[in-house]
Amino acid sequence: MGLNQMSANGAGQEELLYQSSDPKFLPVPTPDGKFILFENVSAEGNSGDLLLLPMNVSAADRKPAPLLQTRFVEGGGRFSPDGRWVAFNSNQSSQFEVYTLPFDESNPGASSSAGQRLISKGGGSMPHWRGDGKQLFYFAPDGYLMAVDINAASGQPGTPQRLFKSPSADFATWDVSADGSKFLVASPVASGSSTPASQPFHAIVNWTDLLKR
Repeated sequence: MGLNQMSANGAGQEELLYQSSDPKFLPVPTPDGKFILFENVSAEGNSGDLLLLPMNVSAADRKPAPLLQTRFVEGGGRFSPDGRWVAFNSNQSSQFEVYTLPFDESNPGASSSAGQRLISKGGGSMPHWRGDGKQLFYFAPDGYLMAVDINAASGQPGTPQRLFKSPSADFATWDVSADGSKFLVASPVASGSSTPASQPFHAIVNWTDLLKR
């Protein structure tokens, strides 16, 4: 399976960045675009690792290095706006929880859990940062979107607070505006709808501007 990129406005050709036989999910760039973080799932589907693909090298030298590689399933990785932290979910305990890990761009391939912090309480997945890096959002197992204040300097988390319950069980397809005041959540198609089961994928650019109309 390949990891590809193309311009958000549809111009130009799709570019293959990296290819291997393992499935890959949820690629996200560092704020400066020097690395792409993605979840690499084993062909057997029994483990997942967070890998970093360097973008400031030639295509021939573009090989992923592990950010976090364990016997557990790690995924949903997201960089903080300043690039100092990575939020992710892992099943290293009895259930998936949200954690943060320091990120050192000068040593991006370090496979270590040093400095790891537990963010969620009672389960969590698919974290997203607020634009200032001072709050993390994630979904709890009961479908509620949670918010946690984060000390941007130390990474120390506050107490998770409930915001609202999602209309969908698909917690992977959601996003939040930079100020943390608006949320985009995929809603299931009503039963009996004539909408086809398979639909093309569309990217909506500057979607927050649509909410002002």
